[in-house]
Amino acid sequence: MMDPLEACQDNGLSKAEVKLAVVPAQETLCRCDQGHGAYCKCCFIDTKFRMVQRIDRALIFAADAEAEINRRALLAVEAEIIRRRPARRLEHIAFAEVKLSNTQEEALRAFNAAVKKIREVEECHMIAGRFDYLLKIRTRDIRRYRHILGERISNLPFVASTSTNVAMETVKENWAGSIGVV
Repeated sequence: MMDPLEACQDNGLSKAEVKLAVVPAQETLCRCDQGHGAYCKCCFIDTKFRMVQRIDRALIFAADAEAEINRRALLAVEAEIIRRRPARRLEHIAFAEVKLSNTQEEALRAFNAAVKKIREVEECHMIAGRFDYLLKIRTRDIRRYRHILGERISNLPFVASTSTNVAMETVKENWAGSIGVV
């Protein structure tokens, strides 16, 4: 039996082409029914073509995987840029005293549900005193606060009146995560 490398070279294929087209033993037999033997050029080229198809599929898969990696890297860079971007600070803090026209349970539930939908309201406390609720509202400036007060807070269910106190300076501010239990 002839050496496969010699047979391939006899059929006009280079050593590099032969090394590219390493195929399993069952694929090396002649399938063209022309009796060329184990390593005929037409069957070898057909096998080589199928190998090229496999290589193409592998390259496409690798390119897709690389594209996914690049996409993830791009998303990570974008997230880092957003994280480092100077945040538009919401420095205007106001405390709104809210008096309700009705303090029955149904009215309180309606007010509570509606106030939770206003994202500028950082805190909402039911108060025992001369008003019913104290709201901490954080906005970028007084103009935005006036809009939130006039368009959103004043239109909450059962609001009879409001009174505003504006913070001139925050001396101390505790976050829930920083308060230790003694």
